[in-house]
Amino acid sequence: MKESRFIDQNKDKWASFEDELKQKKKDPDKLSDLFVQLTDDLSFSRTYYPNRLVRAYLNSVSQKIYLNFYKNKKNYLKNFVNFWKEDLPFIVYESRKELSIAFIVFTLATLIGVLSCLKDPAYAEVVVGKAYVEMTKTNIADGDPMAVYKNGESFYTFLWIFWNNIRVAFYTFVLGVTAGVGTIFILLKNGTMLGGFQFFFYDKGVFAESLITVWQHGTIEILSIIIAGGAGLVLAKGLIMPGTFPRLQSLQISTKKGLKIMMGLTPFILAAALIEGFITRLTEAPFVFRLGLIIASLVLMFGYWVYYPWRKKREGFSEALKNRAIGFERPIEDKLVKYSLVNIKGVGEIFTDSFRMFRNNIGKFFVFSLIIATLYGFAHVHYAGFESNYYEGENFVDLLMNFLENLFLSFFSFFKFSNKPLIQFLNMFMLGMLFPIAFAGFDKVFGFNQGLSFAQKLLSFLKYFIYGAIAAVLLYAVFYFDSGWSYVLFMLMLPVVIMPFSALLYDKKMPTYGLKLMFSNLVSVILVLLVFFLLFLCFMLISNFGIASLILDFIKMNFQITGPQMQMFYDFTSAFLGIFTFSFFFPIFIYGFTFIYYSNKEHLEANHLIERIKNM
Repeated sequence: MKESRFIDQNKDKWASFEDELKQKKKDPDKLSDLFVQLTDDLSFSRTYYPNRLVRAYLNSVSQKIYLNFYKNKKNYLKNFVNFWKEDLPFIVYESRKELSIAFIVFTLATLIGVLSCLKDPAYAEVVVGKAYVEMTKTNIADGDPMAVYKNGESFYTFLWIFWNNIRVAFYTFVLGVTAGVGTIFILLKNGTMLGGFQFFFYDKGVFAESLITVWQHGTIEILSIIIAGGAGLVLAKGLIMPGTFPRLQSLQISTKKGLKIMMGLTPFILAAALIEGFITRLTEAPFVFRLGLIIASLVLMFGYWVYYPWRKKREGFSEALKNRAIGFERPIEDKLVKYSLVNIKGVGEIFTDSFRMFRNNIGKFFVFSLIIATLYGFAHVHYAGFESNYYEGENFVDLLMNFLENLFLSFFSFFKFSNKPLIQFLNMFMLGMLFPIAFAGFDKVFGFNQGLSFAQKLLSFLKYFIYGAIAAVLLYAVFYFDSGWSYVLFMLMLPVVIMPFSALLYDKKMPTYGLKLMFSNLVSVILVLLVFFLLFLCFMLISNFGIASLILDFIKMNFQITGPQMQMFYDFTSAFLGIFTFSFFFPIFIYGFTFIYYSNKEHLEANHLIERIKNM
C-alpha cells in the first residue's frame, strides 16, 4: 500500500484520536478502542514506512498517549492533603510506643533537673549557664524578669530561633543511629535544662510570670523536641530490632518513617519560632490573651499528634494506606533488584537507586574523602581556623542574608577562604575529582565501558575529570559574590550543572538538552534537591555538632592540652569532619540528578514506551 493511500484511509481516525485527547473529560472506552487501532497503524508504518513522516507523526501521537492517558499523573495537592490526613497520623500511631518513651524520658529528666536545683540551687548555673543566670537576676531586680525575650529585632530573632530549634530537633532525630543513645542523651539534657530553668524562676519568686511567658512558645517547642526524640527512637528501633527484615532495609524503613515525622513537625517548629520572635516579647499583653495562646497551642499539639491518630485508628485507616504500608515494609532481596534507566521514577525510587549506587562505590568515596579531609585539616590549621562573619543587619534583606550566611557557614566554612590560594585549589580539586569518581562508578554498574583497554579507561577518566573541573569552576564561582545567597545558589546550581553533563557524557548532546529535561519536570527536580539537602544537613549535624563535640570533650577530659594546642586540634578536627562528610555525601547528589535526567528523558520523549509499542 502506498503511503498516501494509507494516510487517506486513517487520517480521520487519527484526527478523532487527537480531538479526544484535547477534551477535558475523556471517554476511556473510546480512548482505549482508538489506542488499539493506533498501535496497529504504528506497527504497520514502522514496517513499511520506517523513514517517512507518517511514522514520526504516529510516534508523536504515542507520546501524547503516554503523557495524557497512560501516565499515572500525580496530584500533588491531593498527596499533600493525604500526607497530613492519612499518612502522618498512621505513622504516628504506629510509632506511639517510641513517642511515649520519649515523653517519659523527657518528663523524668525535667523532674531530675528540679530535684537537682532543690538540693543545690547553684545547679541552675550548670544547666542554663552562669551568664544567663546573672542576666536574669539583673532583669528581676529591674522589675522585668522576662526582658531577655525583648532583645534584638523580631524578625532576626525569629530566624535564629527557628534555625536553632530545627537544628536541635533534627540532631535529636539523627542521633537515633547511635542505637538511640544519642537521642536519649539529648532528651535528658534538654529535660534537665527545662527543670533547672523553671526552678530558678520559682526560687526567685517569679514562677507564675515565667510560666505564662515561656510556655507561650514553649508548649509547641518542648513537645516538638519530644516528638523528634520519638522519631529518633523509631530510627534506632529499625537499627537494633530489624525483625524479619535485613538490617539495612529495616534501617531504611525506619529512617523514612522518622523523616516523615520530622517533615510533619517542621511547620510546628516554625510556628513556635514565630510566637517566640514576635509574641512572647509582648509581656504587657493581656493575661487572657497569653493564657489563651498556651491553651490553643496545647490543644493543637495534643489534638493532632495524640487524639487525631487515635481517632483515625478507631475509624480505621484506609485500605489504600494499609496497602502502601504493606508494600513499603515488604522484605526485598537486594541482589534481585535491577537498576533501570528507561522508567519514570518517583522521588522515593530516585532516593533508593541513588543510595544503592552510592553503596556500590562507597570504598572509593571513603578513601578520597579521607585524603582530602586530612589535607583540609592541615590547611585550616595553617590559616588559623575558620572565618566567621556575625553582624546586625539594618533592614530585612540584610538580616536574611546574614542569617543565610551564618547558617551555611556551619557546614560550608571551607568555602569562605576565597582569598586563600591553597584552600581555593583544594575546593576546586575536591569538587572536580568527585565527578569523575562518581561517573566512573556509574559506568561500571551499567557496563558502559565494558571491553575498553586500560589506556581507553584512563582517557575516559581524564575526560570525566575535565568535565568535573568545569563543573567545579561553575559551582565554586558563586562564592565570589560573598553573600549569604551564595550558599543557596550553590545548592540550586547542582541540577543545573549535573544534568547538562549527563547529556554530554551519555547522550553526546548539547548541555542545553540537559537543561531542557530539567525544566520539563521541574517539580521532581526540586523535590529531590530538597529531600537530599535535608538529609545532607542531617549528616552534617551528626559530624559537625555530634561527633566533633564528643571527640573534643574526650580530649579535654583525658589529655593535658594547652590553649593554643587545643585550638589547633579543634581547627583540624572541625575541618576534617566537615570536609569528610561533605565529600563523602556529595556523590549522592550526582547520582540523584543523573537518575532524574533519565527519568525526565522518558517522561518527555517516551522512547521506551514507543519501543514497546514497536515490539507489539
